[in-house]
Amino acid sequence: MNLNDTLLFGVDTTTIFITMVFVILIILAAMMVLQSKILRVLSKQDKEVDEVKVSKPEVEVKHQEVLKAPSKTGLTKGETKLVGIEDDEHAAVIMAVVSNAANIPLTSLKIKSIKRIDNILKTN
Repeated sequence: MNLNDTLLFGVDTTTIFITMVFVILIILAAMMVLQSKILRVLSKQDKEVDEVKVSKPEVEVKHQEVLKAPSKTGLTKGETKLVGIEDDEHAAVIMAVVSNAANIPLTSLKIKSIKRIDNILKTN
């Protein structure tokens, strides 16, 4: 085999394998499109079944009540007793941290008191 034959063999091999890669990619893309269409049809059928099962009774509303806003303003309800805390900003940060750590919305928490504890770690 001379140099020309070797180069032509390399070009032929490269062309064949690049073509195979693109054919496989086209097949995968077609499978994804087909799968999305199948899932879309199945989800429509599920929605139709849910709509048939859940029938809402038709009720005529004659009178609507107007809800009044609570007398307290802000996000929290009630009063919080602060012991050893200098300002409300520190208390707000503590409440936000507790709310975030517990995964409970701040509006659902009712913190009765916050007390500062000095010398938590005793040094000997």
